[in-house]
Amino acid sequence: MIEDKRKIVTQVLGSYYQKGDEHLYHCPYCNHHKKKMSVNFANGFWKCWVCDARGKNIYRIVRKFGTYQQRQKYLELDGRLDLNEFDDLFKELNNIEEKQKIDLPEEFISLCNKDLPMDSTDAFRYLASRGIGRREILKWKIGYCKEGRYGGRIIVPSIDSDGDCNYFIARSYVGHQRRYLNPPTDRDIVFNELNIDWDEPIILVEGVFDAIAAGDNAIPILGSTL
Repeated sequence: MIEDKRKIVTQVLGSYYQKGDEHLYHCPYCNHHKKKMSVNFANGFWKCWVCDARGKNIYRIVRKFGTYQQRQKYLELDGRLDLNEFDDLFKELNNIEEKQKIDLPEEFISLCNKDLPMDSTDAFRYLASRGIGRREILKWKIGYCKEGRYGGRIIVPSIDSDGDCNYFIARSYVGHQRRYLNPPTDRDIVFNELNIDWDEPIILVEGVFDAIAAGDNAIPILGSTL
């Protein structure tokens, strides 16, 4: 059964290399260029060592990124049925995509506010060192977190064409060893599409801060490859 599950997951995620009981794949959540998602088919645990996406049920990966047929095969191996799969089947047959939405961290403080706490000074100082002023802060809706999982990080949200947040960048401004700690969700999006004019030339850059420096109609691809 483990071998059959491995075959299904490999169909979903692509090739892997093995290190003991761990099978390392490319992570579909953060799309890191190295194989950093570790899947243990013996205990069912999985984790990405880059974006920290994790779980105790491998089926979650298959359900989110696999096809209807792949999900059904995996469920059959477990001898169970997920009634929600029928809704997913109809969506696939009608080619309907669910729009990605996420919430900003609970500790998020917008730097667009007039009244800000004293600890916002460090965040403003860091942004100024990157050449980012009030105009860019307002345009990109930049904020920060002082505490919590994203404490000590600048938060740059991505707003889709409908005005909903679908991703965010979390960049350390206090010297964390890990500079970026982004949400465990798919980054295959058009970052900040709300501000993009598709009738004008588009500038593609690597990261969000590059896009801010590039000016209007710049899209960060959140990586170095297309």
